[in-house]
Amino acid sequence: MKFEEVRPQDAKAFPDERLYCDICKTSIYDLHRNCKSCSFDICLSCCLEIRNGKALACKEDVSWNYINRGLEYEHGQEGKVIEKPANKLDDKLKDKLDGKPDDKLDDKPKGKPKGRPKGKPDDKPKGKLKGKQDDKPDDKPDEKPVNTDHMKYPSLWKANEAGIITCCCGAGELVLKRLLPDGWISELVNRVEKTAEAGELLNLPETVLERCPCSNSDRHIDIDSCNLLKAACREGSEDNYLYSPSVWDVQQDDLKHFQHHWVKGEPVIVRNVLEATSGLSWEPMVMHRACRQISHVQHGSLKDVVAVDCLDFCEVKVNLHEFFTGYTDGRYDRMGWPLVLKLKDWPPAKVFKDNLPRHAEEFLCSLPLKHYTHPVNGPLNLAVKLPQNCLKPDMGPKTYVASGFAQELGRGDSVTKLHCDMSDAVNILTHISEVPNMQPGIGNLKKKHAEQDLKELYSSVANKEEMMEILENSRQQVQNVETDDGALWDIFRREDIPKLESYIEKHHKEFRHLYCCPVSQVVHPIHDQNFYLTRYHIMKLKEEYGIEPWTFNQKLGDAVLIPVGCPHQVRNLKSCNKVALDFVSPENVSECLRLTKQYRLLPPNHFAKEDKLGVKKMIVHAVDKALRDLSGEKSPEPEEKKQNMRGPKKGAAKAVAKALKDLSPSEKKSSEAAEEEISNGIVNAIDKGLKDLPPSEEKSSEAKVEISNGIVSAMDKDLEHISSSEKKSTEEEGVKRPNIVRTYERRKKLGSEVTNAYIDRLEMEKM
Repeated sequence: MKFEEVRPQDAKAFPDERLYCDICKTSIYDLHRNCKSCSFDICLSCCLEIRNGKALACKEDVSWNYINRGLEYEHGQEGKVIEKPANKLDDKLKDKLDGKPDDKLDDKPKGKPKGRPKGKPDDKPKGKLKGKQDDKPDDKPDEKPVNTDHMKYPSLWKANEAGIITCCCGAGELVLKRLLPDGWISELVNRVEKTAEAGELLNLPETVLERCPCSNSDRHIDIDSCNLLKAACREGSEDNYLYSPSVWDVQQDDLKHFQHHWVKGEPVIVRNVLEATSGLSWEPMVMHRACRQISHVQHGSLKDVVAVDCLDFCEVKVNLHEFFTGYTDGRYDRMGWPLVLKLKDWPPAKVFKDNLPRHAEEFLCSLPLKHYTHPVNGPLNLAVKLPQNCLKPDMGPKTYVASGFAQELGRGDSVTKLHCDMSDAVNILTHISEVPNMQPGIGNLKKKHAEQDLKELYSSVANKEEMMEILENSRQQVQNVETDDGALWDIFRREDIPKLESYIEKHHKEFRHLYCCPVSQVVHPIHDQNFYLTRYHIMKLKEEYGIEPWTFNQKLGDAVLIPVGCPHQVRNLKSCNKVALDFVSPENVSECLRLTKQYRLLPPNHFAKEDKLGVKKMIVHAVDKALRDLSGEKSPEPEEKKQNMRGPKKGAAKAVAKALKDLSPSEKKSSEAAEEEISNGIVNAIDKGLKDLPPSEEKSSEAKVEISNGIVSAMDKDLEHISSSEKKSTEEEGVKRPNIVRTYERRKKLGSEVTNAYIDRLEMEKM
């Protein structure tokens, strides 16, 4: 059939659902293919790969095989393998403290001992990932496990000579569907091109070409500037200094200076942001008391929490009051080693504002550069542009409370391992506390650790005595730790990522992870989050590959803004309380898209596999909002699928009627085929426009080239061979489609007889 005759069907979805590809777990924002029989949804990227002969996102699960040998092994002894049922929680924290287990305390590794990397429990649904994100898992597990073979074996997905894909269930062909209203994407592109031709868009690259205020008349860095912080010693480089203004400088200055550094992918450190607030105490015990008073009434008790033991990176349940006592006074295990625990996301981000309303307001006041960082009203934060009625990603704020020591222990340090965030982030250090001096037996344990490392990690080195000396001397106190220093940051440049990944792949057996076991394999050097580069490895990295990170100490009241795509790691020099928030800046949208492509190629059981951000959806809605702001248009943005909600709430019918009435004729009657083409090209085209925004003639030409190349060209070929079942004749235009929703989570939660009967009736109407 001809390209112009393509008519994607309307997909039925609830506003509070997020649609994911059942193969690669990438979020779907518009066009996709769906199986009528099993309700699988497949993104267009996976469809293209299937037609090319192999679904690249289909991979086998990965297994790390970490073995728990107990606390003795973690401190350099032989240890003894501890066999525990996979579903039984043990009492490791109690065992570490006094060797007497207690049934009230529990522990589970962050990821299963076998088959999971550090960081996430293996409790996510496999298959459909749609539906509300509940605070608690289901009380009753599914009677039948969800089959994930379709995510592992490419041979289950096949396309015939015409390019028509048969679902892995074997029941039928995949049908082209869409989520956004008819004509909305095509009209959006037309409006972008008209605005570009009118010359109303900012040419962002000009910001980079302008002379930075940090530079002198010769365009060299003014090292005497009080707003610069030396963070690296790269030879022949102009980016060794980071922009580090005070909060008052940022408030008085416009955004151009910040944008000059931000657009180049450089982190920014804003000093003394707490001086712009009311001075509310961020001491964890004060927060605990405030949270306890409110949570006791509204959300129940928060007496016990789950923390992470930094020695073996396992999760342990701990009393919240005892945790905060260790935060200030320090705690030790039964062998005399510091017990370093990290409390992540407390109180949970979803109830942070309810449990700590004053602290939530205080944090918003402390945010620097609110045009970018404000989670509600930031005009340059793309995350706030999503429609009110859709399910939004969890962008925070999140708290990170952990004890720490200035001395690098080499094992059990209070660290956040090397990783990349899914978006830009701002991290504010709100409180620090110096733990008293360590116990005297630390030196003997460090020597045993070094001997064990030499045997298990560096057995192939020629000069073992020299290596032993290096291991003992590399774990020294960080120099020049001032009273207000809290955390040591290492942030790598984006251009150094290939060399960084190569170093980790080469030396991965020199690192330990779960249960202090050596890392046996690497799936992705950064996304695995299995590695923290000690000062020794930072030194070796520069010797072998000639690269180094920006390294600096975060002080109390410092806000660190990290661009997405920059790998970074953190070590707490003292006990720290940090609050972090994610945001999406226009300058870094392309990096978000790059990371999304990397996530989809990870193994199915990898904790970083899921696309939690949904940046493509953000882009189209952000562009629509920007165009409406420029034109002064007051009408609300089109809301997704209000007319497709089952059992609409009171007043929903009127809202649907009004939304449909507000649509222009072009939106109602525009070519579906044009929308097919534009929907696939819009993300790349808009991303390019946000980055480059060239003059009008070049913009129009480049947009057309962007839309006609890449995946769009592949989809053109696909649409030429589309099956007859997807055709939509003019006589069918007025036919009312059945109101039916097929989603994994929704069916799981609405499994009552009434719901099933209702769905059966709709199926009969459809036939």
